[in-house]
Amino acid sequence: MNYKLYSFLLFILICFSCKTKQRFEPVHSPLLRTQERELDDLKNWHFKDIELDAVPGISLQRAYDRLLINKKSKNVIVAVIDSELDFNHKGLKGSLWLNKDEIPNNALDDDNNGYIDDVHGWNFLGNAQGENNKYVNFESTRIIKRLTPYFELKNKSTLSRQDSIKYIYYQKVLKRHQKLSKKYAIQKEDKDIILRVG
Repeated sequence: MNYKLYSFLLFILICFSCKTKQRFEPVHSPLLRTQERELDDLKNWHFKDIELDAVPGISLQRAYDRLLINKKSKNVIVAVIDSELDFNHKGLKGSLWLNKDEIPNNALDDDNNGYIDDVHGWNFLGNAQGENNKYVNFESTRIIKRLTPYFELKNKSTLSRQDSIKYIYYQKVLKRHQKLSKKYAIQKEDKDIILRVG
């Protein structure tokens, strides 16, 4: 995406924000806070609105009440690339993607895709049973672990075309990994100082 498009999108966002302030009047003054409201803000701060509630959140209720009113909903499939997910959570019930070709909890790969009981997708960083691993590596670490032994014994000047492409990729990953390692080493050092001082 080019800078002109970014600038235009930023301009539109600023214009919308300015119009939003004029159009939406706060339901109650943020200065008049009660103990009940304070408790609600603590429990649900992430749903709050900075203008209506004086609490920075995602403005969920405001979106439902003002932006999504009279709008038709569409089904959207979202891939969750994150950590653990509670499939039994009441807020997710009926909303999770379902692999209709897989029979749940029968310990078989019913759809023959290589994954047993992948009813709601698969945890690619987990173990063979689909359980979460407590500690995982960066993707760059996994690539380096796989490709380092492969290129250690090769003569770099006589690589095949395919190996040359793979080697260029490997070098890029190494460079990125070194940059990430340096960044996180500095962060760790900073946290260690804070823990020692604190």
